[in-house]
Amino acid sequence: MRKEVSGVSVSELSYDREYLLIAVSDQIRHVIVHIITQIFQSGEIQVLIGTKSLLGEGWDAPKMNSLILASFVSSFVLSNQMRGRVIRTDKDDPQKTGNIWHLVCFDEKSQTGGQDFDILKRRFKTFVGVSNSDSSSIENNFERLNIKIIENKKEFSLINLQTFAYAKDRENLSKRWKNALDKGNVLIEEMKIPSSEMYRNEEIKLSYLKKMIGNFSGIMISTAFTFLYEVVSEIIKSLDDIHSRNGFFKVALFAGVLGIIVYGSKFVWATKQYLKYKKIARHLELIGNVVLQNLINGKIVQTPAEKLKIITSSDIYKNSICYLEGGSNYEKSQFIQTLQELISPVDNPRYLLQQRENFFFMKKNVYFPIPEIFAKNKKSAEFFRKSWSETFDKSDLIFTRTIEGRQILLKLRFQSLMKKNRQIEHLHKWTK
Repeated sequence: MRKEVSGVSVSELSYDREYLLIAVSDQIRHVIVHIITQIFQSGEIQVLIGTKSLLGEGWDAPKMNSLILASFVSSFVLSNQMRGRVIRTDKDDPQKTGNIWHLVCFDEKSQTGGQDFDILKRRFKTFVGVSNSDSSSIENNFERLNIKIIENKKEFSLINLQTFAYAKDRENLSKRWKNALDKGNVLIEEMKIPSSEMYRNEEIKLSYLKKMIGNFSGIMISTAFTFLYEVVSEIIKSLDDIHSRNGFFKVALFAGVLGIIVYGSKFVWATKQYLKYKKIARHLELIGNVVLQNLINGKIVQTPAEKLKIITSSDIYKNSICYLEGGSNYEKSQFIQTLQELISPVDNPRYLLQQRENFFFMKKNVYFPIPEIFAKNKKSAEFFRKSWSETFDKSDLIFTRTIEGRQILLKLRFQSLMKKNRQIEHLHKWTK
């Protein structure tokens, strides 16, 4: 059966006559969309299935309170347009809440969860929403959902049940948004650094610990020399050749006192350096201050230094968080980008910082890539080296465009490839 009604044709499905196929012409398509939308708004239709073209073209249905995205689109513009269908306010319902569902196929054989899961995580980098943690905050990234890494199939059903419970409790959703907004209404850009990316911190911290042990050993040996004069000399006073040995013990006393002074000062210095690296957040703050100092020197950051502050912290997973408080959005973004270049594995920098670490007869070098913005000429690179050495330890400047520099660079790049590095992430978070 086929019937034409003003540009609309209806036909039965050949394989199931309980369903009809409705075809419309392009001329009246927008009219049909309007009619269906009004029926949906009135509640006569509760579920609609639409393409990404419909959802991305400004379709307006304010009463819609749930959206299931079964699309693989990860681009910010189109994804945000589709999300916009459900996050619009409804003048008839001021307390309206919206749930947005993202369907994903998780590949348990893949270490990262598979391509579909990777697309979902990229999508979440562009969206800011309320977190599911005990202390609610408004931020971007997939981690705000508080979903742990899936290790077996049984966890899928538990995660889905938890998600259903969150979606059902719409009143609590409103409360979590309110609590998060009460914590602040200023959007900041911060950087989250996995503990594995701060491996240089552990290397340097261990080297200073070795220096502390070595200098403490020097103190003990020097103390033994003073003991040799004070005690042993008294024991042998009864010997006939005391006068010939007396000079030796005086030399021993002098060497012991001198050793205590020298090794004691080195021990104090090594202890101070070790404490700088003991807490990763504190180490990151010092690195951030060096970066900020050089950005100000290069006139990239023009806000007065007294109005700027480096904020660092650590989360329960030992990830380090860092951002710049104060300054313009451009300055904050430039700070984060520059700091990331310095901390990230070596790629192809023009200059490297070489920090020498010696422990008795063992020698080791730790390298840091100088960010591109400071490596445009030797003068700015040298200023960075100087400010770094003043904050941490004496360092040398390596130019990687020479044969020797290229050999070091290739070695570092190979080491980076051998390591399984977790990605440093940029976060956007609302705070006071």
